Amino acid sequence: MRLFFARQVDVPPLMNACEPCSIPTIWITCPQICSARDDQHHEEKKDMRSYWIFREFGQAICMDALEAGLKQAVAAYSRGQPGRFVVATNVPWGVYDACDSSWRLEYRRGEVLAYGDPSIVHSTVSSALERSIIFCIIQIPGIGLASLTKVITGTGASRLRTITGNKEPDACFFSGSSLAQPARAVLEVAYKNEPLEVLREVLDLWVESGCLVAIGVKIARPGDEFTFVARESGKDAMEIQFGPEFCNEQNRERFVVKFPVSSFTAHVKGDYYVEFDLFWLQQYIFRMIEHERQASEQIEQERGALELESRNLSAVNLCEP
Repeated sequence: MRLFFARQVDVPPLMNACEPCSIPTIWITCPQICSARDDQHHEEKKDMRSYWIFREFGQAICMDALEAGLKQAVAAYSRGQPGRFVVATNVPWGVYDACDSSWRLEYRRGEVLAYGDPSIVHSTVSSALERSIIFCIIQIPGIGLASLTKVITGTGASRLRTITGNKEPDACFFSGSSLAQPARAVLEVAYKNEPLEVLREVLDLWVESGCLVAIGVKIARPGDEFTFVARESGKDAMEIQFGPEFCNEQNRERFVVKFPVSSFTAHVKGDYYVEFDLFWLQQYIFRMIEHERQASEQIEQERGALELESRNLSAVNLCEP
């Protein structure tokens, strides 16, 4: 197949999807496909075939740029650089939608942002918040595990629409068994790479996008600064510091936060609440931080043992005649 510059022609609007990626406007064509240049019918077929080849080629270039940007974001995260990370800009929706990554990504008007990969602390704290919600709901008279999915459905880190594009929360909940967007409630945990300012902005975005409640936890270390942040539709913002400087065994009753169950599901009648015990959550975070430290130490020890074994093996090979 030969590549060459050609004249600009009118093509369907989808053609412009790759232009924002700074891809040169080129035509990719093949003489075997387009031979009858004098016939208008064949000229139109040539333009459409060229368009589809251009589209696939352009999307491949965009995907390469997206993957390269994600690698740079991973490297920055590994160096301890605070996020969030701009992976790529001017990315067509189809390219982003085809991207499969374990990182939590956001698509915002052509810009792709990365929020970090789940650590032990991040994943377990997010799961603990999910379990707290489910535990409170199954305690309601008449609701048990068997009928839970008729009341509320949790879909974890699902890709959801926002007013600016698309984003993946750490967890989300829908009322009943319907998954019609927007989600009823979302959870976000910010650990290593998301400052508190970004968490506030993200929670505001979820409520502006139609969620009734958006709940977040910021874990800042060193310093053990823990912050519980919540945004409810039509209500004032909530922000509570629950690190050991503020929250302890003696005053833990003051650090129990309640939300109406109606913020999570429309399938429950009566004045019931979802509660979060922030002292319990504080202690749980400390345990998870310790687990993460021990896991990291074990990985480093195993890596050191492998490197030592490799050096010993190399030394033996050098000594052999």
